[in-house]
Amino acid sequence: QELVVKPKDQVTETVQSLTKNQQETLGLVARGKTNQEIAEQFGIGTKAVEHTVSRIYRKLGLDSFPLGGRRVEAARVFMQTLGSARSEG
Repeated sequence: QELVVKPKDQVTETVQSLTKNQQETLGLVARGKTNQEIAEQFGIGTKAVEHTVSRIYRKLGLDSFPLGGRRVEAARVFMQTLGSARSEG
């Protein structure tokens, strides 16, 4: 299956369209947190986090990435978009 990578402007726009909760979750994924750790931090169930992470992958177009690569690519996307903006502010 061929991987399709979106242009950076389109990725930035997509990341900015994520809900605040999705952006926070993406940030925690980028920091290497597990779904269990994210669930504990938010005080919710692991299944809710799995659902949120899946929606993030779908919105970012990462559905076609190999399972292990999705989390890594999501972290890279965060660092190139929101991560750099947060470290400057």
